[in-house]
Amino acid sequence: MRKWLGTTLGLAMIAAACGGGQEPVAGEAEKEARETIRRARSGEKIRQTDSGLDPCAILRTGMVAEVFGVDAAALTFTAGSSRHPLCTARWRKPDADRIEAEAPQQMMDYMKRRMEAQQKGQPFDEKMPSARTENEASLTINDEPLDGAADAVARLEQIVAQLGEGITTEVRGRQHTTRVVYDDWTDGVGDRAAWAPGLSQLSVASNGVIFHVGVSASPDAAENRAKAIELARRVAQAL
Repeated sequence: MRKWLGTTLGLAMIAAACGGGQEPVAGEAEKEARETIRRARSGEKIRQTDSGLDPCAILRTGMVAEVFGVDAAALTFTAGSSRHPLCTARWRKPDADRIEAEAPQQMMDYMKRRMEAQQKGQPFDEKMPSARTENEASLTINDEPLDGAADAVARLEQIVAQLGEGITTEVRGRQHTTRVVYDDWTDGVGDRAAWAPGLSQLSVASNGVIFHVGVSASPDAAENRAKAIELARRVAQAL
């Protein structure tokens, strides 16, 4: 539940930063976090922007299969519940069966090492082993009216700055601070683009639209970034 709430808050912060409303970003984030949780629990999906852009329709054109070299029939597409339309494409990892078989023992070994470190009063920074059996590529389209390419670039720069400074909000009586650090601006993608390593996500302004491409398909962060750039270029062409 904690991990799901953290993911929800992360989406809420991005949604609030992208919102462009008159309310302070923290206030918008609190409101969006509550709404995202409500929509997720009820099964409500946000499938397209007010202008009719549907991220699942864009990803279903074959670009995911082409970029990642997978069979189109092996892909599933799921719409999200955040305010800005989100679609996630998933496909099983080539070694999914091995991951499933080894996961229980890996988790037991991890917990043993963690308990031993705690008993000895030693720091324990090891990450919990991942049992994910699917690769993912996602597309989120900012649902905000923008006045052309220059306005989209300015808004993206504002979003990157706001998220880089961090946003603190309160949900269910607890304060959460979310900070998204972006690398330097990435050339050759749309009109303006920035990579967020922690999210494995590329945020792009192109043709008067802001969108975000997330990729989790390799243990190599550089490879995920390269695939995100390739996919984002195709999305930009499709807008």
